Amino acid sequence: MEAIYKIFNISRIYKQLIVLTNDIILSLLSLFLSFSLLYQKPYFPFFDYTLIILIGIFSFIPFFIPFGLYKAIFRYSGIYSLVNTFASISFYGLIYFLIIIFANTGELNISLGILHPIIFFIFIAFSRITVVLVVSAITNRNKTINSIIYGAGKTGIAASIGLNDYNILSYIDDDINKQNKKINGIKVLSFKDTFKFIDVKLVTNIFVCISKLSEEKRRDLILSFDKYNVSIKFLPNIDDLVKGNFEIDKLHSFQPSDFINRKIQVTHSEILKELKDKIVLITGAGGSIGSELSLQISEYNPSKIILLENNEYNLYNVENLLIKGLEVNKNNYEIIPILLSITEFNDLDECINQYNPDLVFHVAAYKHVPLIEKNIFSAIYCNIFGSINIINACEKNNVKKLVFISTDKAVRPTNIMGATKRFAEIYIQSYNKIKNSKMIISIVRFGNVFGSRGSVVPLFNEQIKNGGPLTVTHPDVTRYFMSIPEAVSLVLEVTYLDNFGGIYLLNMGKPMKVLDLAKKMIKLSGYTEKNEFNLNGDIEIVFTGLRPGEKLFEELMINGKMEVTINKDIFAVEEDFVEWSDLTKVIDNLNMSIANNRIDDSVKILGSITNLNYK
Repeated sequence: MEAIYKIFNISRIYKQLIVLTNDIILSLLSLFLSFSLLYQKPYFPFFDYTLIILIGIFSFIPFFIPFGLYKAIFRYSGIYSLVNTFASISFYGLIYFLIIIFANTGELNISLGILHPIIFFIFIAFSRITVVLVVSAITNRNKTINSIIYGAGKTGIAASIGLNDYNILSYIDDDINKQNKKINGIKVLSFKDTFKFIDVKLVTNIFVCISKLSEEKRRDLILSFDKYNVSIKFLPNIDDLVKGNFEIDKLHSFQPSDFINRKIQVTHSEILKELKDKIVLITGAGGSIGSELSLQISEYNPSKIILLENNEYNLYNVENLLIKGLEVNKNNYEIIPILLSITEFNDLDECINQYNPDLVFHVAAYKHVPLIEKNIFSAIYCNIFGSINIINACEKNNVKKLVFISTDKAVRPTNIMGATKRFAEIYIQSYNKIKNSKMIISIVRFGNVFGSRGSVVPLFNEQIKNGGPLTVTHPDVTRYFMSIPEAVSLVLEVTYLDNFGGIYLLNMGKPMKVLDLAKKMIKLSGYTEKNEFNLNGDIEIVFTGLRPGEKLFEELMINGKMEVTINKDIFAVEEDFVEWSDLTKVIDNLNMSIANNRIDDSVKILGSITNLNYK
């Protein structure tokens, strides 16, 4: 038995060579059997028909390779592998038959051209099925993970073969024509019968095998199994299953949208009027928000998208994303990647002057709270003076609209990151009041986004995969959350809603305890929480303490009055700001403190403007 396992665990290239050798031998045997049947006695006239025999032995290979017969995982071979095998041998058989006809070697060999491919297919199919049965017989003894497959279609059936280490007890399918029937010996249940089955059979895994599953349906599935201690995994498409291009342990169990149950309002026709045939520039285009913004803007047929980024790798990634979008959507916009820093005014001014954008989305900022606490001057340069550079360069070059992406951390800030973003907000508010400008500058303020780099969902997914613990800063820490696509869609809404310049808040829904999110992700991953009441649990949650500058609760508004806009998910707010004459003096003082390398003075100056509550 151990020797068989060693065979299964050898390198994939050696497995492919073994299977290829097996197929050559089977081709040789099928020729021997074909001749023997035609001559009605054991007969293999190699020297009489050398060319025909050599063609029969080796000419199938150019047909097997394109059909992927050596790419599939052989022990998972099923009906789809047999279909591919039949198709490849059919093409091969036709060519072999024509060769024999043109060779004009007699009536007997014409019969050989028909008989040999048939016998060869039987041998190949039998060898593949034998491997599946032998492996299944061995591994079935060790199958202890009771599982259900949601979806009894092609992908689900392929999964039942591919998930060889799992004990597949049943399918679930919404098609009443499939329910209470068996597929490959596995019964198909209706959705309502599943829950009783989970309890009785001690099911621990549910594999969802439905292609093009909507976010809403996916979220409903997760909520449906919320009461049960089961792991839910969403499997890839059928091609990846058959070819083995996936690993169960590396599948992402959850997406940000799985935990957000709301539908935002997006008026695509109005956004199209703002963006179609326009030149759009995005700063920080390679970040989480910037890249999504770039992708969504690309769908509205702009003439040019200017990707401004100071990180080469991020710029490379977002440019490739848009190039792929061009290939898929057949749009005709121009992609212009620009590698520069917003802290360099001359470079920025030259860029905006050269490309003359109609709209600018200013996303670039340093956002990671703990890192900024250790790099205060860098944050001031980027988040404050970089923003001032953007505004001045846009004003100088007659940009029509500028959208500034802010954060809920700017509200009564307790950290440098929030204070620098609030300072930039105040600058824009003052600028809008004092300057006789035709440029509209909008501020869009929202909270945490699921799925951004460093956010909790990918962090918790990784920690769960590693066996824990899950790290939460405080048991009462609460955050507003929305998905990146939601946030970006609403940012685009502001482009047509705002014709004067103001502050806009996005509907963040109800705040969520990070601890509750951690507990839910542990449960839906099929594990139990390890705590004082359950010492034998699987994964522990540990509290690491609030980080410097971190709040327990986030807010979206300081002290202004919030008004609903024509979009129910976007609110306009007016808040206090500093008069322009006073603000310019503060900026001069801030510059001086930085020039003299006085961090404490810089923090005090920030606090004097933003009401920074800094410890």
